[in-house]
Amino acid sequence: MSARIALSILFTIAMLWLWLPYFFAPKEQIQIVKPITNIPDYIATDLKQTYFSDLGTVSHKVTAEKMSMYQELGFTHFVKPQFTIFSEQGVWQLKAEEATLYDNEKLILEQNVIAKSLTTDVMLDTIEAASIEYFISTKIMTSDSEVKMTGPGLEIKGQGLNANLEEQVINLINHTKTTYYDQ
Repeated sequence: MSARIALSILFTIAMLWLWLPYFFAPKEQIQIVKPITNIPDYIATDLKQTYFSDLGTVSHKVTAEKMSMYQELGFTHFVKPQFTIFSEQGVWQLKAEEATLYDNEKLILEQNVIAKSLTTDVMLDTIEAASIEYFISTKIMTSDSEVKMTGPGLEIKGQGLNANLEEQVINLINHTKTTYYDQ
């Protein structure tokens, strides 16, 4: 019997020796992370805002049926927005079904986008596309989608667009068709 007791004690000591680090291991600290939610920080309906340049002149105006601002995610979403852009060379109005503004710099307009020149005597007065990106500080407008541009007696279709609204320079990336109309 003493051999059984000695063997049991030896087995218990071996088990304690093997399991001892587990009992005294430092506990993992649980970090509570606040999840990012899809709840906007701010919602505005029937939005009307005017932005001014550093010189005090009107830079652009924004109207929208609804605006939802997600500060933590770094963007603002607009429903039925209309952006009026003022430059020394003219005034443009951008409309869409939806738009998203990232870091108050990059504006992505989507679904039935229409850019209309409110300046008279221009060669092109309307640009239509499925989506357009507009960079506020440089006043550059780009698109990779199908584009239709119209002016007095003129219709141009193509794929992709680069436009500098400050300099009134519009480049069609891939031209597909131009139609001239008699007036």
